[in-house]
Amino acid sequence: AGLANVTLQRADILDLPLGPEQFDHVCLCFVLEHLPDPAAALQAVREVLTPGGSITVIEGDHGSAYVLTYTSAPLDRDVEVVGEVSAEIWSQSSTPFADVFVRLCDVDARGRSRNVCDGLTSLTGADQVTCASVRLWPTAHRFLAGHRIRIQVCSGAFPRYARGGCGDVDIAAD
Repeated sequence: AGLANVTLQRADILDLPLGPEQFDHVCLCFVLEHLPDPAAALQAVREVLTPGGSITVIEGDHGSAYVLTYTSAPLDRDVEVVGEVSAEIWSQSSTPFADVFVRLCDVDARGRSRNVCDGLTSLTGADQVTCASVRLWPTAHRFLAGHRIRIQVCSGAFPRYARGGCGDVDIAAD
C-alpha cells in the first residue's frame, strides 16, 4: 500500500531550480493559462522528466468568468442554418490586441451542448470600443424543435487557436 520514494517538489515554472531527468511525473495545476508562452514552459518541464515520464495538466473551468453565453428559449419548430455564419461583436479590451472567439451550439432537451461551428478573429486597437466581425465555419445544421440555440463569446480558444492575437493560427489543424 502506498508509493515508495515519493518526492513532492514545488517550484516556479518560469525558473525551475531542478536538474534534468529528476522526476517520473510532473503535475501542473492552474498554471499554463497565466503564462505568456505555455509551450516554452511545457518544454522546460519536459526536461526535468525521466525518459518515459509523464505530465498532468489541470486547468480550471472558469465558466461565465471568461465566456459570455447566450441561450435561446426552447424552439417551437425546427430551424435550419445553411451556409456561411458570422457574428458582429462590440467590445473593448484592456489591451490593444485581442482575439474574439464565437461558437454556435445546439443544446438538446437534456441540456447537452454540441458545437455546430465557430470562428476567431484577431483585433488591433482593441483597447477602444470596436466591432469585430467574426466569420464562423460554414455549416448545414438543423436545430430541432425543443432544442435551444446557444452562442458563446470569449477572448480566445486556446489550445484550438494560438494565444495572444495569433488567431490565424489554427493549432488543431497544424
